[in-house]
Amino acid sequence: MNEYRQLTANEAVLDYLYRLMDARPEYLKAAFDEMLLTAGSVKAYLSDVLQLTDDRLTDLRNRYLID
Repeated sequence: MNEYRQLTANEAVLDYLYRLMDARPEYLKAAFDEMLLTAGSVKAYLSDVLQLTDDRLTDLRNRYLID
C-alpha cells in the first residue's frame, strides 16, 4: 500500500485498492462458486475458459503456491 500512497493521498481510492487486494473468504468463495457454475470445475475453468495450458498452470503453481 505504501507504493499507492506515493501515488495518491485520496483515502477513498486507497481503501478501494486495499479491498481489491484483500483475500477475504467470502470473495474467494464467490470466485470459486462462479468458476464451478461457469465450467463445472476449477480445472475446467482454468483450461477451457481462461485457456491456460498445463505448462502454464504448472508455472503459475510454482510461482505463487507454497507447500
